[in-house]
Amino acid sequence: MAQRRGWDPAWLNFAVTQADALPTLGREVQWETLYDEGGIRIEVASKESLLAMKLRANRPGRDTRDIRLLLALCGIATLKEAEDLYEAFYPADALPARAEAMVVKIFATPGELPAPLDPPLL
Repeated sequence: MAQRRGWDPAWLNFAVTQADALPTLGREVQWETLYDEGGIRIEVASKESLLAMKLRANRPGRDTRDIRLLLALCGIATLKEAEDLYEAFYPADALPARAEAMVVKIFATPGELPAPLDPPLL
């Protein structure tokens, strides 16, 4: 598919499982099936799981847009709610200071939510 679409050959990978990104001690990551046909299944983590992982990564410029959108999709309107969600997935870990600053800034500058990206064409 990558070759047909002109994408990087490594666009689909499992590197996230090798990093410290997937929560393993707290709330279980729920997976939602996007496609399941002909022996091919494509799954994505739930919006709550994705938000927790984005908050853990908290890369300025790279994750801000996603965090803003995921906060809205999850119905999270306060820093405390964001902290609670994060700590449910990563117990005993406080929300990283940089992620906290990103969330505070997002709530302080409410703006139009970014349009969701179109799903990839299979």
